[in-house]
Amino acid sequence: MKKLALIVLCSGFSTSFFGFNTDAFASVANSEVKVTKASETSDSTTASNELTNRQTEIEAAFKLAQQQFETRQKQIAQDIAEAQKYSQKRQEDLHNDFAVIQDQLDQTHNDFQNHFNEVNNRIQTDHSTIEDQWAQTQKQLNQVRADLKQKIAEAEKLQEQLKSDRSTLDQSISKAKSSAQRVKGQFTEGAENAEAAVSDVQNRTGDIEGSINRIKAVLDSAGDDLSADGKEGEKTPTTLSATSKKTDDQQQNIQVKEYPKTNDQANPSLSLIGFGIIGSIFFYYTRKYYK
Repeated sequence: MKKLALIVLCSGFSTSFFGFNTDAFASVANSEVKVTKASETSDSTTASNELTNRQTEIEAAFKLAQQQFETRQKQIAQDIAEAQKYSQKRQEDLHNDFAVIQDQLDQTHNDFQNHFNEVNNRIQTDHSTIEDQWAQTQKQLNQVRADLKQKIAEAEKLQEQLKSDRSTLDQSISKAKSSAQRVKGQFTEGAENAEAAVSDVQNRTGDIEGSINRIKAVLDSAGDDLSADGKEGEKTPTTLSATSKKTDDQQQNIQVKEYPKTNDQANPSLSLIGFGIIGSIFFYYTRKYYK
């Protein structure tokens, strides 16, 4: 700022000095011109008057130049004072601003340093935590791998066992199918036998019904004969007795013809065969309609 003030002062002084010389030289030149003209136009003017006039003009011009120089010097001094005052104020403001900025920088640096230390400590803590977690994770991963290998081995063993069980099951199914085919054949054969037995029973039932009807017819005819013989018996009792005996013998003979002799004894084999036939029929129809 001081250099700036000196430059302004020197420039003002130079301007005033050159302005003063210019005015002086102009006045002198004008005076010379006037003197020359005066000498040409009027020969009555003396050299002393010319010198006096020239001296007066020179003094007036010098006085004017001096006044201008003083005025310009005062203005320059005032400008320099104002410039110095402004420079001093600006320097104080800059110093205050620099102090404020320096304080802010110090505070920012302290905050940054504290934050950096905090982050660094946190990073170290997190690094230790991460290492511990990584170790635990690695341990768990190894355990999981071991468990997985064990499960794979168990699964392979189970698969082999399943294959063996499947083979055994296939054999069992094949045997069961064969047994079912045999049982089905036996049931079919039993059903056919049962149907034949039922047909035989039905036929024999028809024969029995026919025999019963014939017996009823014989009994009816015998009753009629007995009625006729009773009427005649009042006259000849001996004939009635003979006729009754004859009728009893005929009925006995008819019964002997119609019914086979069984010696009046139950046959257990026939009972078992009957129960077997009935059971086979029941099983056949149950399997046929509820299958």
